[in-house]
Amino acid sequence: MSIRLIRQESQTPNVTNHDDARMVRYAYGGFDGFVKDRGSEIGYAIDGTSFVVQSGVLVLQGWEVEIDANGASISVPPNVSTLQYFSVYLEVNCGTDAATIKSTYQSGTYPDIPASDNLTANTVGVARLLLYQFTVTNGVISNVKKVVQRIEYSLYNISELRDGLQNGTIIPANAKSINSLEIKRDENGVLKIGDTIIPQRRLLYGDLQKLEVPISLPSDGSLVAFPIEWAQYKDKTIEIVARHADSNSSGRSVSVDHHVKITLHHNEMNLTYDLIDTEFFAIRTQTNVDGFYFKRGSGAVADDSYSIVAIYEIIQ
Repeated sequence: MSIRLIRQESQTPNVTNHDDARMVRYAYGGFDGFVKDRGSEIGYAIDGTSFVVQSGVLVLQGWEVEIDANGASISVPPNVSTLQYFSVYLEVNCGTDAATIKSTYQSGTYPDIPASDNLTANTVGVARLLLYQFTVTNGVISNVKKVVQRIEYSLYNISELRDGLQNGTIIPANAKSINSLEIKRDENGVLKIGDTIIPQRRLLYGDLQKLEVPISLPSDGSLVAFPIEWAQYKDKTIEIVARHADSNSSGRSVSVDHHVKITLHHNEMNLTYDLIDTEFFAIRTQTNVDGFYFKRGSGAVADDSYSIVAIYEIIQ
């Protein structure tokens, strides 16, 4: 059998596959599509005048459907000379507890697939999910387009949204409401969720996932030049992440990251000046030098190590 419903009825305990599907629908966040890394992820193959939907798992309103390694085939008419437009779709029929891959076609444009019932409300209803579209002339299949989308893990989506809002790659054009929370920019360009401000920052150096080498601060207190033209950041706020590693009594190193925000004022840029001096690090500007120098802070412990691991520009 090339296609089956994953969940079947259970007599003991008396849990129906409708109960399972309702739970799964919520677990997938209401999204329909194919499951990542399962089988061929609903790929396709063309076998003469047959269009083959390859292996994987599909989810439609919480109903999980598995296509095995044999795939599910749709035959196309071999002797039609006029251009035909095909739509291939999954159908889940709760009245018969069956899943089927079907197709519909017409000339001129891609046909719509039949409308779906809400399978949570209608336990004997039928739902459908568009998978592929392609054209056929004289039995030749071409212009294949995969329509069904992969269901992303929700944690990935949340992380991507959070990072995008912070670094400015995701900018809502207008206010949007998600779970009754409004995401918007106010008249000053400040991004908010409800009344909470979302701070945004742009990475200038480093990565806390160790994609770049930290700037080590020498134990003798000497200065380390930093290769960024700081003049372009006059009167802007910079966040510096410093890492302090000390050795405890067992000899094991313990690292702690400290976040410090400073504003770079115009009148401090071309003077020999200790801009900031913390327990962990100090920043010095030099006369007529467009740049910054890092060194250990005045409160640094001699036997411990200190480094700069990331620098951000605060956008708002």
